[in-house]
Amino acid sequence: MQFSNNLNPIILGDTTFCQGDSVLLYVKNFKHYVWNTGDTTDRITVYNSGQYIVSVSNNQYCFGKDTVNVDMNLLPNVSLSFTNRELCKYDTIQLSANGALNYYWYTPDMNRFIGSQNPINYSIERTPITVYLKGVDNNNCVNYDSVTLYYVNCCGSIFVPNAFSPNGDGINDAFKPTFNQVKFEKYVFQVFNRYGQKVFETNNMNESWDGRLKGSSCDIGTYYYFIKTNCFESQEDKIISGDINLIR
Repeated sequence: MQFSNNLNPIILGDTTFCQGDSVLLYVKNFKHYVWNTGDTTDRITVYNSGQYIVSVSNNQYCFGKDTVNVDMNLLPNVSLSFTNRELCKYDTIQLSANGALNYYWYTPDMNRFIGSQNPINYSIERTPITVYLKGVDNNNCVNYDSVTLYYVNCCGSIFVPNAFSPNGDGINDAFKPTFNQVKFEKYVFQVFNRYGQKVFETNNMNESWDGRLKGSSCDIGTYYYFIKTNCFESQEDKIISGDINLIR
């Protein structure tokens, strides 16, 4: 009886894969299969790198074999970084990605991964909020990182001067409160004269009173201010009132 090594099997399938994945190796159109893994089917699923050999036969006289090397690529070491600081509602924070070739970002309000911008500026509008990062390397392997962001109630502090001199000399010419790390959901600033007439009002924290009413200079004397604020998600308004001296 003479055996013939005249069969030419070819192992098909990917020969590289990413860590944590697998590849399918298979051979077509033979009757019997024996892999060096011990499997006896026409296909095997590979989870590790290494050399894989299949021996095939159609009967007891004809056989053949093929060998393939499979390599596993490690996942990219994807990391998400940012400046660790206290965040207020609607603050914008810069998020940076490292460790991969292309990056994609996801938050619940985005509802999908978007990219490939790096870094990104993200405005935090609810707490807590988790930002996810997907990184893809040049082997098309994917890894992830994430960070959960929180904001705090940033009311800070308010300082109100007791006098100002709107005389055009460029020194203390306007009256407004000054703030230390303050962000309000509601802000009202009003100024009244001694007769109860409102001479100034604004909702803009950057606006100040220049000592005028309808374009005309107001008299020297005492005026009264009223400030109403509300921090984000606070249940109560905060009221600050007092007097200010207008001098020339």
